Amino acid sequence: MVTLLLETLYIFFLILEYLLLTYVFLSWIPPLRKVRESIGVFLEPLFLWIRTLLKRSVFRTNFIDFTPMIALVIIVYCQTLFAQLLTGV
Repeated sequence: MVTLLLETLYIFFLILEYLLLTYVFLSWIPPLRKVRESIGVFLEPLFLWIRTLLKRSVFRTNFIDFTPMIALVIIVYCQTLFAQLLTGV
């Protein structure tokens, strides 16, 4: 049962990672803005949480949005954590 839960969480974060990478790449293709906005609906709660933390930090900037990069680091960290729990390392 625990293994099933860990595998499900690992797959969830894997899908989230692919959605985030797709979201970032679609920002460079203006005609696909509607698709990017659709993906953004799923990612916006995570982005909002990170942007709130960035407003209070020294990494706050008006020129570059580091939110997707920080979200990717968090997602990959969670993936690694669940993968290690699955393998028992």
